[in-house]
Order: sequence, then C-alpha cells, then structure tokens
Amino acid sequence: MIPISIICCSVLRREVQAILCQDFPHVIPEFLDSMLHMHPTLLQETVEQTLTQEILPTLIIYGDCGPTMHDIDKRFVCARTSSLNCGDLLLGHARYQKLQSGLAFLFLPEWTERWREVFQIELGFSNPELARIFMHDTRKSLVYVDTGLIPVPRSTLREIEDYFAMPVEIQSATLGPLRAKIHEGMQLLERIAHDHL
Repeated sequence: MIPISIICCSVLRREVQAILCQDFPHVIPEFLDSMLHMHPTLLQETVEQTLTQEILPTLIIYGDCGPTMHDIDKRFVCARTSSLNCGDLLLGHARYQKLQSGLAFLFLPEWTERWREVFQIELGFSNPELARIFMHDTRKSLVYVDTGLIPVPRSTLREIEDYFAMPVEIQSATLGPLRAKIHEGMQLLERIAHDHL
C-alpha cells in the first residue's frame, strides 16, 4: 500500500483509531475538533488548510459536513468517505436513514461527553426550558450510539434525559459500516494517487 495520510473528525476518534490499529497500523490520523461541525464554512477552510500542508495522498473521513466537501477531490489529491455525516458513516446508510425518518437525535460517544458544550455554548440552549421545547418540537427520540469502546456513560445520559425531559435509548453499533467505508476510501485513494503519478 502507498504511504497516505488521514484527516478525520474527532467525533469518530476512538472508532477510527480502533480500526486503523487493526487494519492500517502504519497510518497516523490527524483529528480535527468536532465542534467545527457547528461552523461548516470554518470546517471546510480548516480541512482545506490542512490538506495544503499535506505531502501525501489523503483520506478524508468526513461526511458532507462542509459546503463544498462533496467535490474536494477536484482540488487536492485526496478521497473522501462517501456518506452524509458521521452518523451515516458509523451506522451505515440504511440504519441511519431509519433513525432519521423516525426523528431520532443521535448522541455519539464524543458528543455525549461534550453535550453541554454542544447545546449550551454552540447552540445557545442555556435555558433548559427552551432546550426542551426545541428538542420536543424537532425530535421524537434521543438515541445514544454505543460502539462498545467505552463504558456506557449512564450518569451523563441521565443528565441529558433530565435536561431535555426525554428518555435516551441506548443502541449498540459495530464498527463494520465505518470499517467498510474506510477500506472503500483507501482503495479509491490508491487509484487517485496512481493517476497523479
């Protein structure tokens, strides 16, 4: 395999590290702060700035999280995992779509740890009553995605339940869909890199 680099959202740090450790131990990823997701233009600029400093072909483990992320491979020697977002990457498209059609709000492990930062600082819901109105108006359920890499943070989930006055359902997820997307992206990146030789 050719030498490559990886840029990934920190929301999938544990999961991506677990996969790379087993499948691609020679690749050291660079993780960008998941809070950039709250500022799509800044996220796009940060990814592109990081790519300009890369000398190796790069796999981007992101969904369509920036305004022109879908065609970033036209500007850099890179490939991106094909997905809508991190939930789609982690769960697989069919399961993600089913949860979205059921109006579930997904709490991935990293954002569960940082839920106050997400809702109170980034989204401005420092008032629990307003937060409850927002969540009850836009979502039917809260789902914590348990990838099995850390213990389920039950005390944090109870805080979330109290804050939004909604129960949190715990659903287990394997790393299979994400692993498949990474392998697919690696194969695409290898073809792109060879075309640029």
